[in-house]
Formats: sequence, structure tokens, C-alpha cells
Amino acid sequence: MATRRKMAALPPEADESGDVLLDSLSDHNFFISASKFPRRIIAEDPTYNRPEIAHLKTLCLNKIANTYNGTQNLRRLSSYEKHFLAKRLPLNFPIITAIRFVSDDIYWQKRCLNQWEICDLTRYFGSWKVMCLQRTIEQLIEEFVPDAPDHEEHMKQLKSLIVAANKFIKRLNVSKLNAIKPIDGGGGTRLTPEEYRLNFETILANLPHLEELSVTYSATRCGQTFDWYMARLTYDEVKSLSIAIMPCYNLRVLQLHKSELDCIKINLLIQGLMHLPALESLLLPHNLIADKGALCIAKLLSVSGKLTVLNLANNRIGPLGAEAIAFALTKNSTLRELNLRLNVLHEKGCTSICRALAVNKGLQKLNLASNEMGEKTAEIVGQLFKFNRSLTEVDFSCNLDIGVVGGVDIFEGLEKNSTLVELDLRWCNCGQETEYYVDQLLKNNRNKCR
Repeated sequence: MATRRKMAALPPEADESGDVLLDSLSDHNFFISASKFPRRIIAEDPTYNRPEIAHLKTLCLNKIANTYNGTQNLRRLSSYEKHFLAKRLPLNFPIITAIRFVSDDIYWQKRCLNQWEICDLTRYFGSWKVMCLQRTIEQLIEEFVPDAPDHEEHMKQLKSLIVAANKFIKRLNVSKLNAIKPIDGGGGTRLTPEEYRLNFETILANLPHLEELSVTYSATRCGQTFDWYMARLTYDEVKSLSIAIMPCYNLRVLQLHKSELDCIKINLLIQGLMHLPALESLLLPHNLIADKGALCIAKLLSVSGKLTVLNLANNRIGPLGAEAIAFALTKNSTLRELNLRLNVLHEKGCTSICRALAVNKGLQKLNLASNEMGEKTAEIVGQLFKFNRSLTEVDFSCNLDIGVVGGVDIFEGLEKNSTLVELDLRWCNCGQETEYYVDQLLKNNRNKCR
């Protein structure tokens, strides 16, 4: 009876187990719609985030970055994969191996910023790789000490790096060179340039693409160990440098300053400069070049076909040397900038230079500051300004003997000149009124050039 009552109490769609039977189409549709919207599970910890499993390709690239030694063949990798690998290479990776196999600038940027605080990319043709290689070579050259215990290993490392990076090096700026005493204390044996200071012959021979070279033959941060031999350029070194630059046919700029370069040494250097067909800028400021040295430079200026910049500031050139340079200017048509500031040209030498500009039609910038120029030269300058149309910038500052009369002569010549835009007459005793009117004429010329 109980079983029958139980069966009777069940709805007509249920069986004996109590499950509801799907007899109607509406109930079937209900379960189908419920399956389209699965249940959502909300985690109790809102910060829980299961990490994604790394791709096999990523794991392989990380493994290559950690174990890469330059022997693996990476040519079949895509650009993205090479970029991914470059960002993960260690900074202590051998630089010679990196030169051959790492071309992505991301790696070289990371290496430069890790090694140097100040990185001016504009000085290195916009390439981080060039910056890293050039500054590393310059650092090795400046840190070389001839009598150090590891100098042979240091030189070997420098040569191997230069050979590997020679196609990237177009500029070298060596701010110091360490030296030892050229004469030892025992038997007075004379040392060779290789033993006294770093020799550039083996270095420049492996840099065929070098375009700019700047060298200072002196030591810095010496402290109490300073001696004058550290800042002295020997004749053997100049001869060695002259031979070293001969194969540099692409050399455009040579700067040798603060090196006690005198007349005999400049004569040895000019012999090597004669073999440079692409030389455009010769910068020799702050040396000891006198009249005989100026004669050698004048010879180079008269035969050079591409020299555009000549800087001889702060030397000892007198009237005789100025006359030689002036004669060379009459034969030269390529020079655009001449700097003879802080020499001893006097009235005679300055007059010779200014008269030569009546024939020379190419010079654009002239600097005769601090040369004891007087009224006679100012009169010639006034006549020169009336018909010269090539000069654009002139510096006559710190010539106290020009005076008021000389200032008036310069002003009268400038009135008929429309190309000169810069003229420095400070500390020339020209008078405030003359300086004011000269400044107004220069402003008018600048407005015409715009």
C-alpha cells in the first residue's frame, strides 16, 4: 500500500526513482539553453593570476642567449628573433665576437650606457656600435703604459680589436698618451718609440677607413709623479707618426695640439702630410711652431688641392712666417678658414696676410686676434673690405694698437661691403661710437643674407 501511495504521489512525468522524464519539448529546450552558459567560478583571491606557459621558441632563445659563444649559426633566425636575442645577451660578452655576430643597436646601446655616463650619439654617426668600438679603442690607447707588467697582453688585445673593428672606425680622439723616460738611468741607452710611448704605426696601418685623427702627446692626472718628459713629443715619435699616417689615404682631419710641436718636428710631420690627398683640415694649435715651421706649412698650403681649414692658434709665428703663409694664400684657392690667433705677427705680418687676400678669393673666415695689429693694417683692411666679397667672418679682437683712426678706416671700408656678417673689434680701442656703427652695418648685412 505504501508503495502504491508513493507511486501515486509522483507526478505523471516521473519514474519510480523520482527523476522527471523529458516528455515535453519545452523541458528539452531548457537544458540545451543551460548548456550554452556554463557556470562561472569566481576565485576567492582577487590577486591570483596563473602565469602563462612560455612558448617553446622563447625558451630556446633564452637558452641561446645564456650559452651563446659565437659558434652557433644564427643566420636563419628572423629579425624579431635576432632582436629578442640581442636584448638578452650579457654585457660581459666578448666584444670581438659581438662585432661579427651582433648587429642590433639595442645590444650596443645597452653596453654603452652601462660603461659610460655621457653618450653623445651625434659624434659617432648615429650608431651605438660605432660609439662602443671607437671609445673602447681610445680607452685602450690612453691606458697603455709601455713599462707595465701586462703591456704585451694589453697591446695584443688592442691590435686584435682594431683588426676586428677596422671597418667601423672612422675617427679617433686620443686625449692623452702615457710615457716613460726616453733615457734610462743606467747606461744611457736610447729607447725606441715603441718602448717610450705607444707607436701609431701598427695601429694606423690597420685602419684604412680612418678619416679624422686627433692626438695629444701629454699625460693627464699625473699628480706628484709629473715630469716634463710626459708632455714632450720626441723627434723619433714625430718621425714615426709621419710614417704612420702615409697609408691613411682617406684621412681628412688631423689635429695635433698641446704637444710641444716645434719647427724641426713640424718639418718631419709635413713630409708625411704631403702624401695625404684627402686632407681637408690641419689643426695645430697650442704648440711651439715658429717662422721656420710656418715655411713648411706654407709649402703644404701652396701644393694642397683640398685643404680648407688651417688652425695655427697660440704658436710663435712671426712676420717672416706670416709672409710665407701670405704668399701661399696667393697660390691657394681652396682654403676657407685661417686661424692665426695668439701669435706674434706684428704689423708687418698682419699687413702681409691682408694684402694676400686681395688676390685670394676663397677665404671666408680669418682670425688675427692678439697679434699686435696697428693702424697701418687697419687702413689696408678698410681698403680690402671695399672690394672683397668672400670674407664673411673676421676676428681682430685684442689688438690694442688699432685705435680710433684704424677703427674709422675699417668702418669706411665696411660701408661698401655687403657680405661680411661677423667682425670682432673688442679690445681694439676703436671707440664706442665706431663699434656701434660697425655693429649696425653688420646687422644690415645679416638681414640681407636671410
